[in-house]
Amino acid sequence: FIKDMDLSNNFEYDEMTYAAYINYKKSIRKLTTNLGVRFENTYLKGENKSKNFKIQKRYLNVFPNLMFDYHKNEMHDFQLNLSRRINRPNFDDLNPFQIFMDQYTYQQGNPFLLSDYSNKAELSYSYKQVFNTSIAYSYIEHIIMGYTLQYDSIKITDERIKNMKSSQLLECSVYYQKSITGTWDVLLSGTFTHVNYQGDIGGVDFNRTTVNYMGNLSSSVLLIKKLKLELNGFYAGPSYYQVLKREARWSMSAAVKTSLCKDKLDL
Repeated sequence: FIKDMDLSNNFEYDEMTYAAYINYKKSIRKLTTNLGVRFENTYLKGENKSKNFKIQKRYLNVFPNLMFDYHKNEMHDFQLNLSRRINRPNFDDLNPFQIFMDQYTYQQGNPFLLSDYSNKAELSYSYKQVFNTSIAYSYIEHIIMGYTLQYDSIKITDERIKNMKSSQLLECSVYYQKSITGTWDVLLSGTFTHVNYQGDIGGVDFNRTTVNYMGNLSSSVLLIKKLKLELNGFYAGPSYYQVLKREARWSMSAAVKTSLCKDKLDL
């Protein structure tokens, strides 16, 4: 038995995050204000002794969250949210070892990968708790993105991950749920997003803007006592997600549902 060090992996990784949270809530007539702040201190250490590789990081973060909720009356509600959040890379994203998916494809992590930070503002409106709509803008710093490198001469595809410069997202959504009659319920939702990515891949500038849209329709009809017909439809237009291109996709389904054993069992 001879150990092949090129195919051996012993990547040890430890991450500790200490957090504290402060929240303050105040209501003045129809307006409710909620202010929260989360403090985080993170320490991480990664080491591969066989490869003589070691990395250590320590960083402090502050994540504020501010919400204004205006309840005009029983029909109209408005809400404004301002927040900052973090998305940390997982273990596999950081592990620099080459893991073969098959004889032609392998993936490799990036130990120097940084967490990305999103700053988001969202304005939402609700009418009678039946119709809801929102518009949101997000700016993400150092967004984590996966990409592929293809080596034609050796027929190998290398899957990697890195931090891009930034991403901006503008999203509009609608949601409608209504009981048309006592036996017929309808749910309709839709989302429209405008996304921009900026950075570079392999030293080549990457600047992509894409528009995505999708919708969902669900309907439930009571046919007879405790017997329901459920119909669902979904459609998403052609889009790009980071470096991936997605064709338009859709689905439809139908089901019959009934309840037994005094409504304790659904079939």
